[in-house]
Amino acid sequence: MEPIEKLLAELKSEYNRTSSPTEENEDTDECQKLQSKTIRGTSKFASSHITKQSPISPDFDQSDPMDRLLSDVKADFEQQDLERNLQIQRELEQQHLEREEFQAKQQELLQKRAQDWLSKLDPLSYEGLWFEKFAQGYSSKLAAAIEYLQAEQENT
Repeated sequence: MEPIEKLLAELKSEYNRTSSPTEENEDTDECQKLQSKTIRGTSKFASSHITKQSPISPDFDQSDPMDRLLSDVKADFEQQDLERNLQIQRELEQQHLEREEFQAKQQELLQKRAQDWLSKLDPLSYEGLWFEKFAQGYSSKLAAAIEYLQAEQENT
């Protein structure tokens, strides 16, 4: 018999000794109903996978291995999260490096285009005279040509 059933039986017997005979039939029915509900609830409780240690049975100690198991699982998940975060960080750094390399290549190509454009520009043509005035606000004609070609590329 389970501890709850023992406790119910003791309560029932104690109650039966103190109650009157007429009340006893009504109370017995109520106790039996309560006991059957409790037994059904206990069986559901016992069949579920609850891992906490019961205060009724102190010699049944499952909490220590369970706590160790739970802490191991938690540590495993934390390790997986850490590895996942490190992998994401590495991927982001790689993407950043690739983006920087791409931008550097684009800048190099743009600089070469600007040099080619400058070499082909006739300084006495309308465009050459306009560019001379435009380039006065820049540190060099190459920087001005790069800015001009970028703006022209964005507009097209």
